[in-house]
Amino acid sequence: MDNLLPPDITIDIFSRLPAESVVPWKRVCTTWRRLLRRTDFADTHLRRQLQQQQQQLDHHEHDHDDDLYHKGSNNGGGGGGGGGGGSSKVSFLFLAKSLVDQRNNKLIYYGEYYDGEFYYKTLTRRNIDDAVDMSHHSIVGSCNGLICFSVSHNSSTNNTFVGNDPIYICNPITGEEVNLPTFINNNNNNGRFHWIRMASGFGYLPSMNTYKVVRISYNSDLRFGKVGQVEVYTLGSGSGSGWRNKGEISYLLLLDADPSLGVLVDEALHWLDYKKFKIVAFNLVDEEFFEVPSPPCFQPADRLSFFHLQVLGGCLCVVHKRSRTRIDIWSLKKKNFSSYGTKDQQNNECNWSWSMEFSIAWKDNFRLFSVNYDPFALTKSGEVLLWAACYGYREE
Repeated sequence: MDNLLPPDITIDIFSRLPAESVVPWKRVCTTWRRLLRRTDFADTHLRRQLQQQQQQLDHHEHDHDDDLYHKGSNNGGGGGGGGGGGSSKVSFLFLAKSLVDQRNNKLIYYGEYYDGEFYYKTLTRRNIDDAVDMSHHSIVGSCNGLICFSVSHNSSTNNTFVGNDPIYICNPITGEEVNLPTFINNNNNNGRFHWIRMASGFGYLPSMNTYKVVRISYNSDLRFGKVGQVEVYTLGSGSGSGWRNKGEISYLLLLDADPSLGVLVDEALHWLDYKKFKIVAFNLVDEEFFEVPSPPCFQPADRLSFFHLQVLGGCLCVVHKRSRTRIDIWSLKKKNFSSYGTKDQQNNECNWSWSMEFSIAWKDNFRLFSVNYDPFALTKSGEVLLWAACYGYREE
């Protein structure tokens, strides 16, 4: 079985099969197992599946009887509405509780936005970890079909709870998974309870063909100061595997108990420093931090505003929410084609330029609830896609 077909043809054949059919074929022979574990297979398979779904959409042959594929309603969400012409599709991943399974259980969903409607299907039915409450999982990032998750858990030592520890990577196409070592608190708690909070990020380096996970831990005990401990894990590095200590930083990359996720742009992960109110980036190549110039909208004294980072249209963006008024989206543009993560670019701020790309009016469409909007994607036709989440009863 090993040498019946060239590897490229074998991968092309397997990429046309559903994900559920691919996994058992890894057990046929060592050659197939090696091919199906290659990172380029997951990318090829994902693109092939998208092409097949695009053909179904183009011919209006949607079969929604399959409970793995659903059509959802479009809640509008700014951008001027869909006036026909030039259809564009955006794909994305999200975690959500199952409407069928009543257990406290999250599933991974793959979604698409197409011609004013969105569609979604269950990407996997498996629990990520049966031993851990799925409500404590968050998606750190996704690259080339690999998804990195963070998990909140009780540490096995020193009476410590660890929030949002990035310790799990899976490939839902091949069913493979990697468990990274969990965080261990080596400080002496003297019997007191400790809470470790994490900022994290996941990224792929095309120049090195490697994946890296970054976690930055903060100790809730003020005796240890407001510093973050930086660790890096290189996936599949072979030698020197495990978390590597990169020292301490004075940046405060956490705002509250929510996950603080690094935004990947140009081989660097980006966070907001809430103490100095700056954008901080970690270059995944040389594994060093640098600061990115701030946009004009940064006003730390403005208590009615909220800021977070996002990637829209391939660019680093700052989302500026003016409470229940409007959402402004600022985009960082480069004046030349080199990466701003390089040493030369870091020392020359004139190569960067911020511009406000969108200003979207805030709309509370529900009488009983207050609505929060989060931009998450930009279509080729210039529409901004937003999540609309409802929280509690809204005062009239």
